[in-house]
Amino acid sequence: NIAKQNHGPHRTPFNIKFVPSIGSVKIDYSPGTTDVNIQRREPIIDTKVNKPIHEYTPGKVTGTMVQRPDVDIDVIV
Repeated sequence: NIAKQNHGPHRTPFNIKFVPSIGSVKIDYSPGTTDVNIQRREPIIDTKVNKPIHEYTPGKVTGTMVQRPDVDIDVIV
């Protein structure tokens, strides 16, 4: 109800008062022509190869083993 009250200017219902009978409206038209002029052109591709830009700082990688590998075998008789 609030949306109906606030939706803008109040509009009155629209009723068609005159409906023409079938065949009373005459339509006359003359078909036109369409001229399409297409010219193929080669693409213009202006490219140049650049050397890759990469910035890095050489570093040192070390590896340490946190836990020594071991195997436990339990024999149940």
